[in-house]
Amino acid sequence: MAYAISLHIGLNKIDKKHYGSEYPLAGCINDAKDMLAIARQKQYDESYILIDEAGTYIKI
Repeated sequence: MAYAISLHIGLNKIDKKHYGSEYPLAGCINDAKDMLAIARQKQYDESYILIDEAGTYIKI
C-alpha cells in the first residue's frame, strides 16, 4: 500500500519586500484547512499545514 503525505499551505499575506505590495488575499487559509480535513478524512499517513508566516520556502 502507498504511503500518503499531504502538505497544505495557506497564505493570506505575502512578503511586501518580495512582491512590491501586500496583495491581501482572502480565503487561502480556509482552503488549506479544508484540504487538510479532506486528507485526514482519506486517512493520509502524514498531513501538514503551514499558514502565513509559517509558509516559507525553508519550512516547505
